[in-house]
Amino acid sequence: MTVGTGEPSMTVGAGEPSMTVGAGEPSMTVGADEPSMTVGAGEPSMTVGTEEPSMTVGTGEPSMTVGAGEPSMTVGAGEPSMTVRADEPSLTVGAGEPSMTVGAGEPSMTVGAGDPSMTVGAGEPSMTVGAGEPLMTVGTGEPSMTVGAGEPSMTVRAGEPLMTVGAGEPSMTVGAGEPSMTVGTGEPSMTVGTGEPSMTVRAGEPSVTVRAGEPSMTVGAGEPSMTVGAGEP
Repeated sequence: MTVGTGEPSMTVGAGEPSMTVGAGEPSMTVGADEPSMTVGAGEPSMTVGTEEPSMTVGTGEPSMTVGAGEPSMTVGAGEPSMTVRADEPSLTVGAGEPSMTVGAGEPSMTVGAGDPSMTVGAGEPSMTVGAGEPLMTVGTGEPSMTVGAGEPSMTVRAGEPLMTVGAGEPSMTVGAGEPSMTVGTGEPSMTVGTGEPSMTVRAGEPSVTVRAGEPSMTVGAGEPSMTVGAGEP
């Protein structure tokens, strides 16, 4: 399916079992691979999923990308962007100058890869970084991880096999179910995954939600938002 084809429009569906949302500058796209998903393809847009079981969010300068490996994930691919998970059981956050990287070893983690960046990795299976407003935290559970606890902060991994990114207003969250994922919990934020194998994107007013049932999908949950799919298949 396809929804919208203008600048701030939206598109849903582009692959076999995949979906696409948005194709303009400030638009969004979901799904670009077989069982993967993509969100956003413009400058300030976002993209989710580019690998088989992986996910990607954002492909522009100030955008974000999630997932780049098989069972790994990546967040950000621009200068002030961020990257999460780039190894097998490792994590990476940031790949630009003022960016950050988390995880670079087997069960280890690394934060920061630029000049004003930071690096943290080598604790048990969890780590924490930052304690202020725009601070960042990495790892709070056994096999879980958390990044950011302030307003414009971010959080990664908060459950068993799930992941969370952002807990503030303009923040983002990834993972809230068993094998699901969630992105954004604020107004201008985004959410991805709230069910078993389902996913959700944007939960604010002008937000968008993707997948809310078992193998179903939902797009939009706010005022000027949209919803797509809510049944079994």
